[in-house]
Amino acid sequence: MPIHRKLILFSRYLIRERNKIEIKGIRMAHAALAKQYKSFSDKLNVAFNVDHFEALAETINYEYIEQFMIKYYSMFAPISLMYRNNAIEQKSAITGIKYKQSEDAEYLAIFQQYLQSTLRGEAGSSIRTITGTSQNTIKKIIREILADSELQGVGIEKIKQTIMKRVGENLRGNGWARSRAIAQTEMIKASNQAAEYAVRSTGLEHKKYWLSSHLKDVRPTHSDAEQDSINRGGLRAEERHSNGLRHVGDPEGPAEEIINCRCTELYEIL
Repeated sequence: MPIHRKLILFSRYLIRERNKIEIKGIRMAHAALAKQYKSFSDKLNVAFNVDHFEALAETINYEYIEQFMIKYYSMFAPISLMYRNNAIEQKSAITGIKYKQSEDAEYLAIFQQYLQSTLRGEAGSSIRTITGTSQNTIKKIIREILADSELQGVGIEKIKQTIMKRVGENLRGNGWARSRAIAQTEMIKASNQAAEYAVRSTGLEHKKYWLSSHLKDVRPTHSDAEQDSINRGGLRAEERHSNGLRHVGDPEGPAEEIINCRCTELYEIL
């Protein structure tokens, strides 16, 4: 039995709104990475001992990424509200009873609070991972430059200039691709965790479907999860999908099932 047509129509609108947030998130993530790199460059600029350069990378903290994530996750509260209201509308269509939707402002506040709680918990590992990648990238650049025979014997200022140049080139060359991966991955996590919470907040019995992106590079395990949920007429709320995930973007799942995912979780009210 295929996914209900009205759910597919809802998913199209949902994905458009989600993509708008993601585009903003890419710019926000890139700005946060730039601030991380600049914080390192500022410290390097006043350093006077080559032996301490690599240790400076360790001093890059997570504050800029954390600030980005706090703002970014909050942006998905309206997505939660869309899921909640869609669930209520589905129940109204089934029963013929006009369910009164609760005030949007009240639930927006509830969903924002939930998303911030999620960020402090499961998503906190993402903040540490992103910051760790920045640290490791800069340390690798420093090691390569210090090992460069052509730079042996040159002054410390020349070495610092070379490091800062390479760090800047890395941000310009890889920064946007990395920012896109960060924004996309966190978008999937935030929006689908918020969706699950929003639907559960209605107290309505429901079943869930995995909807893949249907892009050419979609993971086979994600296509299989979609087909499995369709073949079974939807999964119960507590069941895991065929790939082992509780829902699309499940932060407890392995990285290969989450990073750069563009799938969507859909909920059908019974």
